[in-house]
Amino acid sequence: MTRRAFPFFLSLSVVGLFSCSDPTGSEKDFSVPQNVAAQVLADSLLTLTWEGEFESRDQIIVARKAGENSWQNVYAIATAHNRQFTDNQISINSDTVFAYRLRLIRDTDTSAFSAAVAYFSEKCQPAGVFLKQTESAGLRVTWRDNSVGENGFRIDRKVGTNAWETGYGLCDSNTAEFYDSGSPATSAVTYRIAAYSGSSFSSAGTGSLTLASLFFGTAETFDVMTWNLLSFPRYDTITVGAVSQTIKAMNLDVVGLQEIASETGFQQLLDSLGWNGYRANSAAYDIDLAFIYNPVSVTVDQIYEIFRHENAFPRPPLVIELTWNSIPFVVIDNHYKAYSDEESQSRRLAASDSLEKFISTNFPDANVIVMGDLNDLLTDAQSVNVFWPFLSRSDSYQFADYGIATGSSTFFSYPKYASHLDHILITNELFTAIANPASAINTILVDNYLSGGWNEYDVKISDHRPVALKLAF
Repeated sequence: MTRRAFPFFLSLSVVGLFSCSDPTGSEKDFSVPQNVAAQVLADSLLTLTWEGEFESRDQIIVARKAGENSWQNVYAIATAHNRQFTDNQISINSDTVFAYRLRLIRDTDTSAFSAAVAYFSEKCQPAGVFLKQTESAGLRVTWRDNSVGENGFRIDRKVGTNAWETGYGLCDSNTAEFYDSGSPATSAVTYRIAAYSGSSFSSAGTGSLTLASLFFGTAETFDVMTWNLLSFPRYDTITVGAVSQTIKAMNLDVVGLQEIASETGFQQLLDSLGWNGYRANSAAYDIDLAFIYNPVSVTVDQIYEIFRHENAFPRPPLVIELTWNSIPFVVIDNHYKAYSDEESQSRRLAASDSLEKFISTNFPDANVIVMGDLNDLLTDAQSVNVFWPFLSRSDSYQFADYGIATGSSTFFSYPKYASHLDHILITNELFTAIANPASAINTILVDNYLSGGWNEYDVKISDHRPVALKLAF
């Protein structure tokens, strides 16, 4: 952590970073005490030092403020040219902030007060710094206020590997939260929080993005997500825990999963979430499709596979018919054939054609969502575009993530090859909902919420990022 160099004695520091004067009395042209500093010598002993040009008759008036008490403007009087005063009436291990300011008195004239300095014990360090995403470019930072008598809190921010932005924000003493509306959506971010009094600061509490910081769904929206979990759980209970934390934090209703290799791991995930679900068992190499859903918000009518014996589908699509908020939905989970050879592309095209016919025949007026790892690009030319059965019927179907596919590669779902392969398609019954300003679709950059970034995500969770859709009605 990069920190401003502070003088330390017994791990305590007071530095002048900004001024805060409180002029009183008859101010003359002699200067206030300069470079006021404080250091603890022993239990209950704190020494103030200062600099300046003084005459033998000059005295220093010491003002002190303990915690939330009022200033004692004549707490003590010291000889100015000694340049030192010891206060033996403090508690160095308490949460109380002891603040001081000095002024010079010469005969009947006084200077203005110096900038205030303060003593913070280690108990005053803000703790429990927690980040919660509130929107795509917004973070709420909260902490536990452990000090009594501070003026407020300074917020420093670090984005990615950039230098610390010292003093990025300030909060008064009556709050323990900070809302950052300019938080980047594409990078990991860390904050450190320090209490301040006058020109002095406590040691800082630090917090970074975690999986619990994630945000997406709301109680008022229907929230679904597709996620290829690459031979889940590839890192056993660590993977299960990370996936569970992610889904809990995102407040989702239904998640379509791909590559669920272990029934035991799948049950562990359901138990961790307190959700219900269904895992198919028809895929080769046990990389099966699955649905999980929140039984508090969703009522399921039935779950079943389709096209079990059609060559176009290496894994039969999994269909869930459900009701959310009295609104019926049909959600179809898929994992299309991989690879770029001509045969694989032909199978993907045939899969899209079969799915389109299935939907138009069986659910011509239903709220249908098709999702999954579809293993191809939406942006290919018509002659090689495997999604043309849907794209050519724009009055009936819309890829909700088309803007992601045509946007920055930062938000692609398969970053290893800068490709966007995971898609969510909706039928025209949902066009009005997707146009609602409260609706949204995002690739969820889960790797930014792990201390090890993409490397940790790729090893412990998956090589695909999830894509989530929020529909407001």
